[in-house]
Amino acid sequence: MALRKKPTKKYSATFLDFAKPLFERMGIEPNSQEGQSLLKTCWTVWNAVVFADVGGQPQYLEKIRDPESVHPATRVIVDWLVERKRTRFKTTNWLVGDCSLRQVRGDWRLRIEARAEPTPAEPRLR
Repeated sequence: MALRKKPTKKYSATFLDFAKPLFERMGIEPNSQEGQSLLKTCWTVWNAVVFADVGGQPQYLEKIRDPESVHPATRVIVDWLVERKRTRFKTTNWLVGDCSLRQVRGDWRLRIEARAEPTPAEPRLR
């Protein structure tokens, strides 16, 4: 079994590059309740795209994009994040297990638990 090469960039730095522009655009501080909620949205979208594009399991992405169950403003954010993940981070396919974001003396600090890429879904026999 071949060992995978360690990524050249830390997982936390990669995910922060993905999420930080949204925080800045919305003017939300990571230490706030809104910041924690936005971070969960970023992490949910990241994982849903990885499951859809790598794992062959689009149901999670479909669920968070469903116009019947998602507020239109949230849908705009989700769509922006999906596009960002697919264009700027398309080859970065590990999953986010848990993370927390805070700002300390003006610096952004992210603690992240990265997990392995999902394996493609097995076709189900009927």
